[in-house]
Amino acid sequence: ARIVFHPPVAPHELPETLNAFDAGVYIMPPTTTNARLALPNKFFDFVQGRLAVIVGPTAEMASLVEQHGLGLVAPDFSTSATVATLQAVNAHQLRAFKQASAVAARELSFEADAEVIRGLVRDVLAAA
Repeated sequence: ARIVFHPPVAPHELPETLNAFDAGVYIMPPTTTNARLALPNKFFDFVQGRLAVIVGPTAEMASLVEQHGLGLVAPDFSTSATVATLQAVNAHQLRAFKQASAVAARELSFEADAEVIRGLVRDVLAAA
């Protein structure tokens, strides 16, 4: 009863729109290699929206959630594990996870990645 699915919004509206909420949830069973290694844009949308992040034990997402203290990782991909993980979160934790997203947002942004790529391109050009 506490979960609502809202209509989609344009990509540039996502951070502001998402910020009105508490958590982003992304549970994708590893049915393919891509799913097993996924690090989807939606994950970064959650962080840029300064949300708590709740994921299944997908390696790349789980690693970033744990490294930055962004939220919780469900123990498996089952519905019951997802429900139990969501039910385990309290208001104090949500505030802390959202604050951790705010702290990590710059590091986990396109701008930070673009600077790394620019540096690599400068190095390659300098070596040429």
